[in-house]
Amino acid sequence: MGLSKLRIGVFVVGLGVCFANTIIGATVPITFNFSGTTQFPLPLPFGSLGTTFTSYGGGNPFSTGTFYVGTSGAYSATLSSTPSNGIFMLTGTFSPSSSTPTTPLANFFQGEQNGSLTTLAAIPLTAGVQYSYLAVFNPPNGTATLTLTGPGCISFGTNNCAGAQPVPTLGPGGLALLTMLIALSGTFLLTSRRPLRLPRD
Repeated sequence: MGLSKLRIGVFVVGLGVCFANTIIGATVPITFNFSGTTQFPLPLPFGSLGTTFTSYGGGNPFSTGTFYVGTSGAYSATLSSTPSNGIFMLTGTFSPSSSTPTTPLANFFQGEQNGSLTTLAAIPLTAGVQYSYLAVFNPPNGTATLTLTGPGCISFGTNNCAGAQPVPTLGPGGLALLTMLIALSGTFLLTSRRPLRLPRD
């Protein structure tokens, strides 16, 4: 490989590292009705974050789905709906049931309800781990939108980490790295220039 190709390769890889922490958001619209209900973890606090759940109860229309993230960190989830709602986060998948679900309560690590707009502001997620959301609603008919945002790519709904095209943003560390790569590329350019050959008499 020539030095020019090597310089381009180093520069492209550097850009990938700089933009790896781009914030990605993914949104999924939800439709729910009387076609299915499930029990959900309790207690489900109103207006405050719950992290420990001791029993299953209730029986409401619901939506559940899986997702994973490409970068470990703190993410947020916002559930907006026409009726009142509650949302949970759990590891693995959820098996809904109108009687007692078989999913261990220990799999749930966050939950809250707050009228028609519920936000989980700091969800600790690890790259490569499969997670699920469980959204429950009252009354039983309507529409909702669930949005996830965070420090890395989110495979959620139609958003796929492998195919996402984020808008690049640079933090201070990324800018410093980009500057270093540009300087390194210039060094390669200077050292790879051939000496000028003058014609002999």
